[in-house]
Amino acid sequence: MSDTLITRPPALEPGARIAVIAPSSCFPRDAFDAGVAWLRSRGFSPWWRDDIFERRHYTAGDRARRLREWNEALADPSTRAIWCVRGGYGVMQLLRELEVSPLRTAPRMVIGGSDITPLLNMVAERVHVVTVHGPMICGIPRTHRSSLERMLTILGEPTCPPPDLVADHGRIIAPGRARGRLCGGNLSMIAATLGTPYALETRGRILCLEDVGERPYRIDRLVEQLMLAGLPQRAAGIVLGEFTRCTEADGRGRAIEEIMEEHFRSLKIPVLSGFPFGHGHINEILPIGAPVELDTDRRRIRFLGPVVA
Repeated sequence: MSDTLITRPPALEPGARIAVIAPSSCFPRDAFDAGVAWLRSRGFSPWWRDDIFERRHYTAGDRARRLREWNEALADPSTRAIWCVRGGYGVMQLLRELEVSPLRTAPRMVIGGSDITPLLNMVAERVHVVTVHGPMICGIPRTHRSSLERMLTILGEPTCPPPDLVADHGRIIAPGRARGRLCGGNLSMIAATLGTPYALETRGRILCLEDVGERPYRIDRLVEQLMLAGLPQRAAGIVLGEFTRCTEADGRGRAIEEIMEEHFRSLKIPVLSGFPFGHGHINEILPIGAPVELDTDRRRIRFLGPVVA
């Protein structure tokens, strides 16, 4: 992706109209209501389709409903952002039919994480619009206030680069500095798209990985799968986020840190672990597609320009 091709979405300013969509799993109504209430408290104007609360097995309605929802959000010219309710499972069912080309001529912010990972990277790669890996609607109530405030600062400032994102307790697996566009997100979803047209492009990128609820041997297997496919080897640098509840039930087993060091230490690119993004209470946003500099010595991600326009 050429530096000249990336498009910054419009800034998320008070009063912005936000389309709330549920392209993945169904969700608890109380968490939804709390997340929407927070949006309103910050001066935003969220809207959603009446059928967003439908359920079909483990997804928020059938494929047709979720596709209509996405298309309607894209078609509304007043919508400034599209914010996903939750992850879980469901986006992969939609990838073959998801139309993202309207974002090329009418860019707007797409916000999500976890299961939404393939959609975020597809938009950034195919139509060159920055997307946002961060707290989802149902995750807002459990996200620390500091992360939410930094999110609003980054997404609301169109004139200068946002403040650095710093991992105060980060651990250097391999030292160095590297520049590239952010890519990645949930490890399981990245592995699930390998061998498909939606596989992640990592060449020259800063690859970010996180996961939740996976036992250590599964994390080892997922990273091995990425290594066999050559994704980490092509990256300019790697940032490892939180691996929440990724332990054995009895508290034993290999540490995730040990697994990551074994795989990544010899790659001869900078690798920083312990960055506060993923499924934890501290969940810093990652603007997918945005140009950044990874500096392991300072344990930071420095933005090379504004994220929004």
